[in-house]
Amino acid sequence: MTNTKLSQELNYLLGLIKDKEVRFKVTISIILGLAGFGLNFFPINFYFEFHKASYLFGLVFPMVVALAWGWKYGLLSATLGMGCQTMWFLWLGSSGYGPFVSVPLFTLWVVWHGWYSDQRRKKEVLNKEIRWFNPYLVEIPFRAFNTIILYTVFRLIFLLNPAPWAPDLPSQIVPLSFVNFVVLKEIINGFITVLIADVILNLEIIRKMLKLERKELQKNTNYIISFSILLGILLYISETFIVYSLEYKDQISLLDFLVLDVPTAHLLVRLITLLTCMGGGLLISIFIRKQRESEEAERKALSQIDKNIDQFSILVDQIRNPLQIILSSLELETENLKDTIITQLKTIEEIIIQLDERTLESKKLKDFLRKEMG
Repeated sequence: MTNTKLSQELNYLLGLIKDKEVRFKVTISIILGLAGFGLNFFPINFYFEFHKASYLFGLVFPMVVALAWGWKYGLLSATLGMGCQTMWFLWLGSSGYGPFVSVPLFTLWVVWHGWYSDQRRKKEVLNKEIRWFNPYLVEIPFRAFNTIILYTVFRLIFLLNPAPWAPDLPSQIVPLSFVNFVVLKEIINGFITVLIADVILNLEIIRKMLKLERKELQKNTNYIISFSILLGILLYISETFIVYSLEYKDQISLLDFLVLDVPTAHLLVRLITLLTCMGGGLLISIFIRKQRESEEAERKALSQIDKNIDQFSILVDQIRNPLQIILSSLELETENLKDTIITQLKTIEEIIIQLDERTLESKKLKDFLRKEMG
């Protein structure tokens, strides 16, 4: 029995390997994970009075995979692709046992969004409500869970220090002020990553590259997102040149002030501007797309109502024919009068059923239009 089950599982795995679509997704998931793994070694750092906050842009890659294809491919990108594992190399030496709590949470985070992405697609197929499966709403409960772990397990795990690979670290509970800073940083970083991944997946060229289903009317609004990203980059560069010319020309090089050694205050301003443009473009694009989809749905509904009205006229004419036959049969008292009447009455009954179906359909369309028109 066990051998049979094992054989079935092996055949299933072989079938997946032979599947061209699965091979494509697995390959891209690993490639994007490796890209994220490498990029995470070059974090964007913000220096405050007592703490340093880092943003790991490479986390966007496994998140894109998870939102596009679901939790299985997201997990593959985050682990085998190493997209969420760079932090072991970055933090293990300076935090001792700390990464054993904090790093796995990044993988769990990607899987969390991937699972909800799978559920959202299933509900879309069934035409069910998907409002509560919005990635930004999905982010909230995970952030609550992550915060609980950081305030409890994460604070206590440092009591296990010093670790063999970091013998100079003290054994102590992490100060509450530091945990507060980490919690705030993780919340901001989480929503920023989801936003960037969402914007990327709304670009038509990306959807085409990943072989994703193109959203209805997306081509007509795709330019808005592209323009918003370009605008954000232009504002980023403009702020760099203007401030550099006025304040930093004689202090550091232009390249340092542009990307390599940007003062925290200016970096925050530039990134907030860039993210605002991206988020604004995404919201405007979604609003316009939904508006056009609503208008298209209304047009189709009105068209269907016109067809139903035409069908009513045809069915009414069809009712007249059997009635005329019944009337003629009664007047002439033909043979098999009873059978003729029963046959024609059944025909009328079938037509009336069609009328009821068209009427019910028209009522649903009317309710839809009434809802759409407020």
